[in-house]
Amino acid sequence: MYVEELIANGFTRRMAEEWLAQVEKERCDGSFDRDEIEFAHANGFLAESVKVWDVTEENKQLYLSDYEYARLWPLNSWQRIWINDKLTLKLILAEGSFSKAMPDYYFYSQKGALVPLMNCPNVTSLASALESLGEMACKPCNGSLAQGFYKLAHSTDGFTINGRPVDVGDIERFPSAHPNYIFTEFIRPSDQFCRISPLIHTLRVVVCAPIGRDPFIAASYIRFACGSDQAANYAISGGAGEFSGLFADVDVQAGMFGNGKLVSKIETIDVDTHPESGASLTGSIDEWSDVLNLVFSVSERLRPLEWLGFDIGLTSDGPKIMEINSHPGLHYVQVFAPLLADSRVADYFAEKADALLRMDSAQQQSRALVKR
Repeated sequence: MYVEELIANGFTRRMAEEWLAQVEKERCDGSFDRDEIEFAHANGFLAESVKVWDVTEENKQLYLSDYEYARLWPLNSWQRIWINDKLTLKLILAEGSFSKAMPDYYFYSQKGALVPLMNCPNVTSLASALESLGEMACKPCNGSLAQGFYKLAHSTDGFTINGRPVDVGDIERFPSAHPNYIFTEFIRPSDQFCRISPLIHTLRVVVCAPIGRDPFIAASYIRFACGSDQAANYAISGGAGEFSGLFADVDVQAGMFGNGKLVSKIETIDVDTHPESGASLTGSIDEWSDVLNLVFSVSERLRPLEWLGFDIGLTSDGPKIMEINSHPGLHYVQVFAPLLADSRVADYFAEKADALLRMDSAQQQSRALVKR
């Protein structure tokens, strides 16, 4: 299949090219046998997804396929820029009842200049701010998967960047070398979750909010940090057997987490405890009612956005939104349960697919030009 054929089926050019590249990569990387690849690709899945989700001929209709999810991008209209840009999201939520919904924002780096933001301490430089605050999280204003993440810190031993000792000059030059970055509070987990790992976890909550209907949670899980030297809890998988994350399912009705799993590109392994701390991966989320109130109230604030992947850290100061994804990745969302088993989710995606079928060729070509 070629890019133009995918565009005729409703793809944007960007996602058509990405889908074909993913399919070709799987055919060449040697992690899967021929039968696995043929079954997966013939049914619109990546072979990695089939292995990790345990997709079979009997249950495949319950899973939202990688092909279909790529074809339907973008699910949100142009207003997705409100959440694709972290600083824009912070500004939208900076007032009133949402003022504590996100970590403090200190600086933004722009064309070599360091721009003070709403929570900036009364200091004259980045180094002075670090001396006052002790640590900061630094990440691209646009982006996901913890790509480009840095931890800047200061202690009696001096300054560090991702744990590496540096001098004050390195700190002051950092913004010029990293334009379009935000410098924020480095959040820590609440006592409940600090017992599992001292590094912040990610509570992913996927909210579906179709226009004219009440929002609901389509899926949720927790990703725990693994590795005491990591600044963030996301590690990109390398080889076939390398685990890319430690996860627990979240029962959204009861606010319980459990069913822990280590996930690689070829398998999942059930685990009951964190491999480093030994803490149980089962429990009740203390702040669950606050999480529900936060995601639903923010979803209402961000109407007309319909599909939102909240990344939340549970802290001693309550739940904090680290970011909201306009097209959250499928891979880990369906580790614990297939999305289309929920009739509300199935109906939502069926409506989106029907809308693509109604497009004429001119509308398809216009849609093909969407890039972000």
